[in-house]
Amino acid sequence: MNEYLIEIRLPEIFSEQFISLIPMQREMVNKLMLQGIIVSYALSLESRKLWLTMIADSEDSVIRHIHSFPVFEFINFAINKLTFHNNAGLALPQISLN
Repeated sequence: MNEYLIEIRLPEIFSEQFISLIPMQREMVNKLMLQGIIVSYALSLESRKLWLTMIADSEDSVIRHIHSFPVFEFINFAINKLTFHNNAGLALPQISLN
């Protein structure tokens, strides 16, 4: 399995149709996070970008997941295979001897 960083460009203007899909999109992301497929998900409305890291066996698998997103027809994306991804939230806590 590999880890991928996906950069998603959101539309400049959020149409009513796009906005109506947001609850379904969030549900899909939560489901994929619970399954361990999406590891992290970050949004910047100011830059109209969304970043997520995903665990998958291939870039084709990543593309299939992105194509299943409810907002797919409104976005553009780029996929980058990561060599490694460190995250402070995943580090083990230090043990106190006190």
